[in-house]
Amino acid sequence: MSEPSHDNSPLLLGIKLGTACTAVVSSRGYRRLTPSVVGYPRDIIAVRMLGKTQVFGDEALAHKSALALYHPLRDGLAQDGGGKHDYNAAFELLQQVISEARQDEAGDLSAVIGVPARTSHTARAALQHLVEQFCRSALILPEPYLIAHHLNCLANGLIVDIGAGHVTVCAVKGAAPLPQDQAVLPRAGDYLDQQLLAMVNQHHQGVRISLPQARQIKEQYAFVGEPPEPVQVTLRAKGKPGLYDLTDELGTVCASIIPEITEQLAALLQSFDPEDQETVLEHIYLTGGGSRIRGLASKIGEALSEYGSVSVSCVEEPEYAGALGALQLATELPPADWREFGLASRLPETGI
Repeated sequence: MSEPSHDNSPLLLGIKLGTACTAVVSSRGYRRLTPSVVGYPRDIIAVRMLGKTQVFGDEALAHKSALALYHPLRDGLAQDGGGKHDYNAAFELLQQVISEARQDEAGDLSAVIGVPARTSHTARAALQHLVEQFCRSALILPEPYLIAHHLNCLANGLIVDIGAGHVTVCAVKGAAPLPQDQAVLPRAGDYLDQQLLAMVNQHHQGVRISLPQARQIKEQYAFVGEPPEPVQVTLRAKGKPGLYDLTDELGTVCASIIPEITEQLAALLQSFDPEDQETVLEHIYLTGGGSRIRGLASKIGEALSEYGSVSVSCVEEPEYAGALGALQLATELPPADWREFGLASRLPETGI
């Protein structure tokens, strides 16, 4: 986390609200990635141990046995599902990450916030209501647009955002993406974790791993194609530790998301004008935590080779790309002009 440098200019934030993590960057140089989870103590003993009535992010995960955990951004944003606890958790998570980003600085605050591409109108309205309690001005935009802004690829490109809950494939055509410019696929990071857990428990007699263990193995070793090294991890069978080779299981699981992604990329490619398609194929970007799967970019490129010369690249700092694009937009476009920008008023009409 960078130390902020205080000045007299308005404080601007770029925020990416993600299923797994929320990224925040500021015009003062602050940046932080916080797991999108809020924990509430289960009983008075847990309250006494923690010394507080709610905890966030890594601290919540570290004390998960003593807490009831809520993931307010897992199935939509804020009050999309109508649950009272989800609404409180979303409010408290936003309050926490924005308060931390302020770094005890008073004064007006404005934020550009990236949300999943097909966040519902109900969820956006609930989010807008929450954010207005912390920010003087807020602009809520689909995350793929902000990633494209960060990449300076605002036209003739394809963004593949591989998150925890969904994979979003988005065609960038010079304006905020319309519903027909996007495809949202359910097989993403959480799906890979569940499949790896099932395979390990099935293939290795007596071994039982938890979902957090499966996620940790995936994040450390994930690959497609030829493995860079054998995936050997220490697991327990009937309480006893042993070394197990999970190379085949992990490679099979990670490769399972490639067909759907390439199918949607091919479909969206055809939505561009024919004379632009060659350029589009040279500007395909992978982002999100899943973009760190080794070998994924080259395998997707190979799968699309029948369409011509293809360049698939991974975005640097994929967890921060949406937040950095949001901050860049906030810096380039003064908050006083946001209402005239057009995107905010268009979002409810387009159904993004």
